[in-house]
Amino acid sequence: MAAWLADQVGAQGLVMAVDRDVTLLRQLGVRSNIEVVETSIEDLELPEESLDLIHTRNVLMHVDGADSVIADLVQALRPGGALLVEEADYFPLAGMTSQALFDVTSGLVAKWTWARTMPNTVARLPVRDIAVRIDTSMVQGGSAEAAFWTYTLTSMEHRLTDPELAQANGLPSVTQSTFDEAMTLLADENFWTPLAAVVCVSCRRT
Repeated sequence: MAAWLADQVGAQGLVMAVDRDVTLLRQLGVRSNIEVVETSIEDLELPEESLDLIHTRNVLMHVDGADSVIADLVQALRPGGALLVEEADYFPLAGMTSQALFDVTSGLVAKWTWARTMPNTVARLPVRDIAVRIDTSMVQGGSAEAAFWTYTLTSMEHRLTDPELAQANGLPSVTQSTFDEAMTLLADENFWTPLAAVVCVSCRRT
């Protein structure tokens, strides 16, 4: 996204790419119109009315006090400047087509319900032209998205299948057979299920 924005603003513009770990962003720093900043979004200090566009994706859902962060981001926009926040929400879990995959994933992601409240948060701020869109799709087994979930869940396997580890991490435990069934489905090109949605909220500073 930062590279694409840099192409749009050209040599006369400037893009700030922010992450708490910029290891994967360092190559962007060689571009004269990209500034790479290593900090958390909670600690980011932006002058008021200093930016034309702010974009986040799957960041604020992990932040305590995200509503306050959004308010700070709006303050950093110039009048007419645009804010776009895209954050995951897992209400599609209710429609999952596999009980095994639901059992394996729900303990990890069901807590992420904050994104659905973003429109209400933004509506209380000095903004106009609020637009809301929800992007969602069916996950197909064997796809790149299924591979992402396979990698994520495999990295958590012991914490999910060991009852003591699951309890220590505040997770519901699942049997090894349930976990294996979920992994088999994620590799099956004939398997489809809803899983996640991305709530996209945009607005302009008044």
